[in-house]
Amino acid sequence: MKLHGLALLCALSAVLVGSLPAQAATRTRYYIPPPPDYRAPIATALTLDQRFAEQTRDQLGAALVANADESSRVLTALSDAGPQRNQSSALATAQAEEAALADIGGRLRVRRADVDALAGAAGQQLSVLYEIPVESGQANFAGLDAALTTAAAAGLQAAYEEARLALGDRGLPVETPRMTWPEQAFEISQGYGPTDLDGEPPYAGYDHFHMGIDLAAPEGTPVLAPADGVVVLTGAEGSLGRYFGYGNHVVVAHGGQVDTIYGHLDQVLVKAGDSVLRGQQIGLEGSTGYSTGPHLHFEVHAGGRLVDPGTYVG
Repeated sequence: MKLHGLALLCALSAVLVGSLPAQAATRTRYYIPPPPDYRAPIATALTLDQRFAEQTRDQLGAALVANADESSRVLTALSDAGPQRNQSSALATAQAEEAALADIGGRLRVRRADVDALAGAAGQQLSVLYEIPVESGQANFAGLDAALTTAAAAGLQAAYEEARLALGDRGLPVETPRMTWPEQAFEISQGYGPTDLDGEPPYAGYDHFHMGIDLAAPEGTPVLAPADGVVVLTGAEGSLGRYFGYGNHVVVAHGGQVDTIYGHLDQVLVKAGDSVLRGQQIGLEGSTGYSTGPHLHFEVHAGGRLVDPGTYVG
């Protein structure tokens, strides 16, 4: 039998392939991963900024409710006090309080509008992120994130000022307090200051710094106000921004520009604008946020600076 042309080539190929080892006859296929998605981290960050804006808006809304309540309280106290209260000096004081509250309320509304607009901008950036260069997406996000951080900080500063104004309006102490411990029975599981725990943030030149004192007690232990004050804000599990990782938390303003923070609560029992008295229950110990077990994170700031809580308790 004679083979010609293409038939001959096919026959020879079959013979050659058949004579090769099976391993050589099969071509090795290598996995080729897809190209990296450099926009994915930007998309995640924009989504987090939307959440942060929503949380900040809720806190500013609570501060606005407290602002309206305080304004109403000042006016009611003035009208209910009788003719002697309505002297020129008293009227001037009330008018000054009202003017201060109105200014704070205006700033809170502006900042709430700002964070609303920034949340919308984050959504808009997400919608076009995969249609623009990576560098443009990163630059757009950086600008938005900085603006949101600034707006949130300014809004919460107004909430602090409102709480401090309420201290004097309500006859609460305005001098620096000597505080009691916020729990009646506990063990100190971590002290204030430098630490080798990786989970703590850098501060004051240290790689890791614990910003408060951790008090360990059974879950559900009552958390008590260590001094008279006014609640500045509360936050829930999953909070972003300044109190990221604190879980359910409460911030209270006291006299002398002293503020206290209570983190990882199981439950929050107060709201922004509430007056609290020494020993009043404000929450229950828990393990929310970045926590390895039930404890209370107790933090103190004086004049806007972090301080050792132990120097104010006793």
